[in-house]
Amino acid sequence: MRQNKCEIISVIGIMAAILLFAMDSALALYDLGSGHAIHGNAYFERFPFNWETIDEWGRWQFCIMTGWFALLIIPWIQYFNAVRLEGRFGKTLAEFKDEPLFSVFFTVFNIALVIGCTLWFIETGEPDEKGLVLEYDEWWRDLLRIYVVFSSPFYILSSIAAISVNHIKKRGSSKSSGKPIPVWHWVVSAIPFLLLALSVADARWDFFSFL
Repeated sequence: MRQNKCEIISVIGIMAAILLFAMDSALALYDLGSGHAIHGNAYFERFPFNWETIDEWGRWQFCIMTGWFALLIIPWIQYFNAVRLEGRFGKTLAEFKDEPLFSVFFTVFNIALVIGCTLWFIETGEPDEKGLVLEYDEWWRDLLRIYVVFSSPFYILSSIAAISVNHIKKRGSSKSSGKPIPVWHWVVSAIPFLLLALSVADARWDFFSFL
């Protein structure tokens, strides 16, 4: 029963990772192929998607972005595939020195980046009768872009290390000891991403306006 449960969850996890990769790649392609015209400081016009607007540099950009999305998703596919083969769930996504705080931080970091890169391409606001969309200069979106762009080098190096280490480890020696991870590991790891989420929420919806 446990083996079947692990197989079902792992297959769902792998499919979800692949679908998320496809969605992020499609959003990136749509963003490159649909130009924008800025009208003033607060309005922009969104153009329909057109292949002709994607030049050679745009194609290179798309390749770079899809490669980066793959680095976000590959560790999750690797993790769920190990679950399917071994019939057990590891403690976290990466395995470094018997799952220390860094490993938990890596997992939280990965989740935050997947969500962040997806939100990067989701535009808010509906065009009016003139085709103009309000709130072009949204600093919360700039904050999200800064987070995704500047944190990506650290994540890419960490993901490559995690993929390499987990790949060369023998499955027999990588079995967990069964010790639970202290809750404070997750709390400490989630603090910077919680602060970012609250900053974006406050900038977008005046979350703390009642204070």
